[in-house]
Amino acid sequence: MISGSSLVLFLFLVPMGVLSDEITKECGENLEIPAGGITSRTAGLKAYDGTVWSVLLSINETHGSPCTENEKYCIQFAEGGTQMTLTVRSVTFEDQGKYTLYHTSTFLISQIFYIRVTGACEPNLSASTDNLTCEVDVESAHKAEIVWMDKHRKIYQKETFTEKVAEKFTKLQDTFKLTDESKKVEMCCTVFYKKGGKKEEKQNCQIRPSHVGAGEVMDTNNKRIIIIPILCVLVLAIVVALFILLSRRMSFTQKNRERTLSETGLMEDHRVENMEGSPSEPLQRPQDQV
Repeated sequence: MISGSSLVLFLFLVPMGVLSDEITKECGENLEIPAGGITSRTAGLKAYDGTVWSVLLSINETHGSPCTENEKYCIQFAEGGTQMTLTVRSVTFEDQGKYTLYHTSTFLISQIFYIRVTGACEPNLSASTDNLTCEVDVESAHKAEIVWMDKHRKIYQKETFTEKVAEKFTKLQDTFKLTDESKKVEMCCTVFYKKGGKKEEKQNCQIRPSHVGAGEVMDTNNKRIIIIPILCVLVLAIVVALFILLSRRMSFTQKNRERTLSETGLMEDHRVENMEGSPSEPLQRPQDQV
């Protein structure tokens, strides 16, 4: 028989309000879990890897960030202080697993839950000069497809996956070799997958230049970065040269003008001197005197 004191101690040691829920979310969705009955701003989140619990986030009255460094997990308290909410941003298959959200009041209160991720994540595109590579995580590779198409849904290539990979989630990958035609359009990686017996799809598109690959675009951009300063220096040099040439021309014109005015003044002075030394009446010829 358990005594009264032992019962009180037992209730104190056993977490109150322990819940165990499975929460299902599509890959890429946000997850919010509310908790009530809060009397202090001390809380935390732990994850279970099958062996031990590891602390992901811990905050208290005096210190502690409300979010992890990558802002994947956040705990926010309401203004009244009696409610808090755990937010998991953009869940992926790597977030799938068992967690416990705890906070302190009179007793330790915790909420145990399991995150289950379904569907497919957003395809991830990477590019090289001649290829596009698409990677995507899906719940199951069974009958999943990666289809390369343009914005008008014209299909260029299709890869179907039929085997399951023995992992927590399945990573699919496919590479598309660019052609002269496909380099001129906006190519899209579309993943088709099964969810609840229905065919779903997710797509990621990358704008392609009209006639070059991604590597060539990068090279072109680098060349532009180099050429633009050279052109600026060249234009500046031309402007300075034109300014010097114009200044010299103006100086030369001014000197010619001054020389012309000086010579004109000398000629006028010489003419005046000739007029002063000439007789007032013309000389008579000898025959006129006879």
